[in-house]
Amino acid sequence: MFVHLRVRSEMSIGSSLVRLDELPVRVRELGMPAVALTDRWTLAGVVRFGRACAVAGVKPTVGAEVDVRSDGGSVFPLVLICRDQVGLRNLVRLLSQSWIDAGNGSPVVALDVLSESREGLVAFSGAKAAVEPSAAVFGRDFYVELARGSGAGPSARERPLLVAARRRGTRVIATADVRCPDRDDVGFLHAPGRGGRRGWSHLAGPEEMEARFADLPEALAATAEVAASVADDVLAGAWQVRLAAQPLGGPPSSLREATSSGLERRLVRASAGMARSPHEYRTRLADEVERLTGAGLDASLLALADCARWARENGIPVGPGRGALAGTLVAWTLGLSQVDPLRHGLVFERFEHAPSLAFDFGRGGAARVRQALVDRLGPDRVMSPTTFAVWQPAPAAREARRRRRGGQLALRLQGLVREAGPGTIGVLASEEPVAAALPVWRPDGGPLSLQFGSGELARIGLPPLQFLEMGALDVLAGIEDGRVGERLDLDSIPERDIPTADLLARGDTEDVFLLDANSPLHETVTRVRPEGILDLASSIALSQPGSVQAGWDKEFIERSSGPRFLHPALEPILAETRGMVLFQEQVILAAESLAGMTRADGERLRRALARRDARKVEQLRVAFLSGCIERGLSARDAETCFEALAVAAAGAFLKAHALPYALIAWRMAWVKAHHRDLFQKAVTMTDEPAIRSAPPAD
Repeated sequence: MFVHLRVRSEMSIGSSLVRLDELPVRVRELGMPAVALTDRWTLAGVVRFGRACAVAGVKPTVGAEVDVRSDGGSVFPLVLICRDQVGLRNLVRLLSQSWIDAGNGSPVVALDVLSESREGLVAFSGAKAAVEPSAAVFGRDFYVELARGSGAGPSARERPLLVAARRRGTRVIATADVRCPDRDDVGFLHAPGRGGRRGWSHLAGPEEMEARFADLPEALAATAEVAASVADDVLAGAWQVRLAAQPLGGPPSSLREATSSGLERRLVRASAGMARSPHEYRTRLADEVERLTGAGLDASLLALADCARWARENGIPVGPGRGALAGTLVAWTLGLSQVDPLRHGLVFERFEHAPSLAFDFGRGGAARVRQALVDRLGPDRVMSPTTFAVWQPAPAAREARRRRRGGQLALRLQGLVREAGPGTIGVLASEEPVAAALPVWRPDGGPLSLQFGSGELARIGLPPLQFLEMGALDVLAGIEDGRVGERLDLDSIPERDIPTADLLARGDTEDVFLLDANSPLHETVTRVRPEGILDLASSIALSQPGSVQAGWDKEFIERSSGPRFLHPALEPILAETRGMVLFQEQVILAAESLAGMTRADGERLRRALARRDARKVEQLRVAFLSGCIERGLSARDAETCFEALAVAAAGAFLKAHALPYALIAWRMAWVKAHHRDLFQKAVTMTDEPAIRSAPPAD
């Protein structure tokens, strides 16, 4: 049985048409049990590759193609395959250190460094110059590579390789330098201006590879031997990083201790206005902490809270929360959100499924916080993920025309990774040099960055801290601290207010966050006429393109005379949105109320409906309908409720994101309605250094 051990993917940017998510599926269709991903100088694709292999039922093998400098100074290519997690750690160190040492040049591994990190690695090369030094380093774990491309037989350069292998007693191994999925794609790699080599291959099936190497069955057998020697768990739990929980010097604390003390402070300050009993808050918080700690997110959450603390102490305005994180009680108790999730029906499971640690600062604040991390921890312990851009239809068409190729090439390019660059938002803060545990590189010749993107880091339990900036926070901060005149306590303003509602209704919202005249929300607000923060949050949901196209805004306005509920059990959930399902959290809570589904299953249902995943939708539909019937609904009513939720889920907005942003907009609108001169002064002064930034705390 032949196994492909040399495959470049789209992460070898510009030299492959192989899509990471499709590679294992194609391998399974060809009847092969395993496949190796060996991109040039990068492991950027291994997380996605590993997940895709798990879904397809294919054994993942990972490695990379590198260049090695021999003691004599010559440079030769070498493919390294990780046999186990020791080998993976060694490969990570080799790749990272080579990129670090290269500076602005091309990375290369010195032979002596390779020798020190050879454990757990299998190597092969088709360069004659590689045979003697590589065999000396790896012994029987080195193979002489014989690569035969699409439609190619033995080449003249194979004979000296075979002679060298026999003389050295080194085994040979068969490969195809795979750069595209299908035979028809090979021509695109050799298109004018692409610089492809005739030895490049498509992902050939085992029968075709056996025909190519009919004269060397031992080379074919070697591929299966190497694949079989790779540990099944080579990627399982492979990425272990000691994250800095208090990266800016906050007091040491566990997540349980920090959130418990934060909750007690909240309970003392608002004992008369809490949505539930203290016991309910403590019970939910304990559950969230246990689940987040079990997922390994405790250090990341503490780190983000420490960054927010440092920002406040250093005069940097901070936001009231954003995204699914704002829907957690943990964020509320850590000071990362000003929105009470129990009072507003926000759902922890929405964050648990896709954790994102994003937070807003005033202008210039994100850069200051990041620099503070670098100053305290060191540049080798603070690293950003890579940002990957993919081919969009129009650029792909232009590229196809430039290469004098038709629309078929444009179609093949669409969605492939086009370029990589250093991220500017996310950051990983570690207690140890990051490059010791995660691969780094210099994408596009820029600064050192993690080879993984933010999504890949989140999938391995290391979501980066994401720092964003918002000028509206500077405006509010200038009003709250009295730098522009009278000091106002914006935490105490009413959530419903007639003058503010009138200002919104007449569209007098210039310089108000999200509500400038050219924003989609401006038109929605003037028609919906929100009377409070919750109405404004609903307006944010209604202003989304899908909601507008579906006519939800018009229906919402029509219901101003009275709400209509799909089922009486939904009234507590949908009363604030006039009986309409506008928010993702409402889909989850409706599944819980109507069908008795857990919130985790409700989130799975919402996600499947939103993605139109027919297989998962059908599985969860059966559970939903049976649950509804068990709780007293007729089969017809259960079906009607399910169909209504299916329609709503496709366009529902995240309430945990809408509410904090509605809070910012409402506060700015309130100040403009009641203190117009003060508001205008704050807006005018925002661009001045006194408002934009503040001196560091002593």
